[in-house]
Amino acid sequence: PDHDVVLINPVQEALEAGIPTVIVGSPLGISPGGKLIFVVNDDEATGRLAAERAASFLKPGDTVAILGLNPNILSSITRANAFEITLAKLVPGIRMEERRNTSVSEGAAEEVAESVVDSEPAPRVLFTLNVNETRSAYQALADTHNEGRIVLIACDQDLDLLHHLRSGGIDSLVAQNTFLMGYSAVVNIHKMLLGEPVAQRTIVPPILITRENVDSPEVQQALEMDW
Repeated sequence: PDHDVVLINPVQEALEAGIPTVIVGSPLGISPGGKLIFVVNDDEATGRLAAERAASFLKPGDTVAILGLNPNILSSITRANAFEITLAKLVPGIRMEERRNTSVSEGAAEEVAESVVDSEPAPRVLFTLNVNETRSAYQALADTHNEGRIVLIACDQDLDLLHHLRSGGIDSLVAQNTFLMGYSAVVNIHKMLLGEPVAQRTIVPPILITRENVDSPEVQQALEMDW
C-alpha cells in the first residue's frame, strides 16, 4: 500500500469473497485477522538504524532534515518518530526539521530538497523516508554540489539508489528485506489455503546497507531480484 485508507475497501471485498489476502511492506489502517495477514517491514527498526548511522556524523547543534513525511502513510510516521527519538538520545541538542510531502511528483520533492539544502544553517544529514524522496534529495545534492558535505541516509532501495550508494552519493540505505517478505507472503497464503494456522502479523527486520557491506552474502540475498 502507498496509502493507509484507499485500499481498505477492495481488501474488504476480497475478504468477503473468501480470498486469502496478504498485505506486504507497509500496513493498512485496519487490523489483520481471519484471512487477512500482514507481512511488513519493521519501521521502528528502520528509524533506529538510520539514527544510529546519522549519529556518527553529528555533534550537538547540527541540523538534520527529514524529507517525505506523509500523514497518509503509517510507515513514514513510524520511521520518522523512531529516528527522532533515537537520535535525540544519541546526540542531544540536534536541530531537526520535518518536511511533509503527500505528492508523488519527483519534481515537487526535488524543489523541497533543494530549498532544504540551500537553507541556513545547512543540514549536516538528510534522512529520506522513501525512494522518491531519496532520488530527489540525491539530485538536489548533485545540482548544488553538496555531495559529500551533506550526508544522505535513505529508507528503502532500488537499483539506481544502490548505484549511487556505490559511487558515494548516498551514504547508506536502510533496506527492506523484500525477498524475505515475498517468501513469507507465499508461505502464509499456502498455509491459509491448507487451513493451517498462520501468524496474523509478521514483522521483517530491515538491513543497513553501506558501501562496506553491499556485496556481502547477507545483503545480496536480501536484494535478490531473481524471484
